[in-house]
Amino acid sequence: MRCRTVVAASHELGISQPAVSNSIKHLEAQLGFPLFERVSNRLVPTNDARTLYSDAEPVEAMARALASRVSDMRTLRRGSLRVLTTQAVGRSLVARAVARFAQRGNDLYVYFDQRRMESMIEGLEAGFADLGFGVAPAPRPGMTIVPVAYGKMMVALPKGHHLLSQSYVSAADLDGERIIGLDPTSRIGMIVRKAFQEEGVDYACSLEVRHCTSACMLVEEGLGVAVVDAFSASDTIGWNIEVRPFTPEVELSACALYVTSRPLSRLAKRFLSDIRQIDVAPPPLAEAPGSPEAGDERLRRRRRIA
Repeated sequence: MRCRTVVAASHELGISQPAVSNSIKHLEAQLGFPLFERVSNRLVPTNDARTLYSDAEPVEAMARALASRVSDMRTLRRGSLRVLTTQAVGRSLVARAVARFAQRGNDLYVYFDQRRMESMIEGLEAGFADLGFGVAPAPRPGMTIVPVAYGKMMVALPKGHHLLSQSYVSAADLDGERIIGLDPTSRIGMIVRKAFQEEGVDYACSLEVRHCTSACMLVEEGLGVAVVDAFSASDTIGWNIEVRPFTPEVELSACALYVTSRPLSRLAKRFLSDIRQIDVAPPPLAEAPGSPEAGDERLRRRRRIA
């Protein structure tokens, strides 16, 4: 119909002219009525053929669109992904992975939102999101938790603070300091309090916040010092604060969470692969004046998130 002649159709299909003729005869036999009439040695479509062709055109277009969609899905250029995160890793890790992931194709739809840990988990369990990300989440029935990055607790200090003369800051060093504390009901707040208790040091707070990033904001204003996670500390590059590794050493993991009973899509698995390639590091540590360890390899290794 479109090519008008058997010769043109055979060229477009890449088959012989007899094969085209046989295909027409076979189709007519299946339908039970003729599709073409021979007029002046040419095949002319019947009215029935024109009607069928008109109806078949949108079907053919849909088939081509489906084939294109399948190809895009195979190469992960099309699809949707919904991601939730807590504040601790929202900017330093997840947002950067979303930016990298979104560049894979214009037909990718990504929803990205930042929530408290409890709200994020509720969103996952309700089926609102495919993946969630948080720091040191507590085990939960029906939830798969997979580490994607590692970091340690750091001490955020205002510039010029006397403890910056040390390469490391311990819980004992902070005894008597004005501490900006973390909400005791938060996961990281509980971890920090436990570290102080194990050292026999009172975690006395003059100010209390929910998020480590908020603690860093108050440190920058000179309101005290804070023990924060390395992921939040990495957001403070360019701020008027400096950080030192906290002792006793407390290692934390940034984790991906998803509902165990809902297998991850290929897109979600690719996103997990992308996020593992993100290099997250806290602000560079200024050398502690007079410290024999300043500049040595051990200190440089501690500046990076394992």
